[in-house]
Amino acid sequence: MSTESDITPLNRAYRQDRSEVMPELVDLALADETAADLAYQYAACAIEILFWLDRFADSADLAEEVISRHGSTCKGLARMDIPFDMALLAAEKYAGVRAAPRMQLLQARLPEKSVMGQRFRWLVKTMPDRSLEQLLASPQTCGGPASEIVGPAAAHLRRPYGELGRPERRVLWEATRNANRFDLARTLHEQGDPPTYESALWLAGWYQYSGSTSSAEEVLVQALDVWHPLELWDVLPEGPVLQPVLREAATPRVRSHYLTHPLPDPSQ
Repeated sequence: MSTESDITPLNRAYRQDRSEVMPELVDLALADETAADLAYQYAACAIEILFWLDRFADSADLAEEVISRHGSTCKGLARMDIPFDMALLAAEKYAGVRAAPRMQLLQARLPEKSVMGQRFRWLVKTMPDRSLEQLLASPQTCGGPASEIVGPAAAHLRRPYGELGRPERRVLWEATRNANRFDLARTLHEQGDPPTYESALWLAGWYQYSGSTSSAEEVLVQALDVWHPLELWDVLPEGPVLQPVLREAATPRVRSHYLTHPLPDPSQ
């Protein structure tokens, strides 16, 4: 069992108000004595929290500084691109700070074959032809065309929802999302919450697009219970505060819930 002295700022970010932990994470990420791979983790965690505080210019500045310092030696920066790429893109979208010039400069700080370096090169080439909404996390299909449900999900659809097991519900919700069937999703939602975070985010986007902020808000609050971190530093999902439609549903209630609700610590 871990003692109080074993608990790091990353651990605390799962347990308490993440906005209160964020300043310490930033300080540690920028401290000269912090090892490169720890600096990367502290910065990544802080960036996610800064997103939820709408501090997009600060998140991009932090990303740039940590990559500039540690990009050539940090294993984490070599194998990952999130949330640093999102920080630069979001700063352009919401703070008016162009991403491409920064990415071009930062490429030189990263190994040529690093995941992040390749991502930056791809983004610089792609950004002129795509909207920022398409490049930011969790792009939405609200208002787009729908298609028919096919495959195993079509058989699940013919059965009473209450008789479906969790794996079958996941298949049905995924097929509904892939087919962009908001009409069907509303019917399913009357019988139970989406079983995956991806489906919940898609449903929230559609509710908001259709003008029902209260329904979108409720789905986002419930969605945190089925969200799972990818890394130790991953304390918050990004989509609700990066995508324009979802941002409208990221009400003070939603933001407070995401910033303060205790989460399972993946290190335990």
